[in-house]
Amino acid sequence: MSDPTLRGKRTVVRVVVWQAISAAAAAAGFGVFSGGWPALSALAGGLIIAIGTAVFGWRMFAPGVASAPVVNRAMMAGEALVMTPALTADVSRSP
Repeated sequence: MSDPTLRGKRTVVRVVVWQAISAAAAAAGFGVFSGGWPALSALAGGLIIAIGTAVFGWRMFAPGVASAPVVNRAMMAGEALVMTPALTADVSRSP
């Protein structure tokens, strides 16, 4: 377990799994106390965050062990992949 890239990817997987478990626990709590729609909203929001973390981690550890500029570029690319859907979402249509 001396490979830093493998350790980084395993860390990302652990973080994503814990985020999904936390989202499910929050959804269960909302389901018990508030009903179905709030539970579904909590689950959807938590899973969206977990997917964003997975995409960021996948892109962040893509170059492996590299120089600082390469890792910085990978980090910025990962952040751009996570933020682009949020910035391009059409929120002008209100129900």
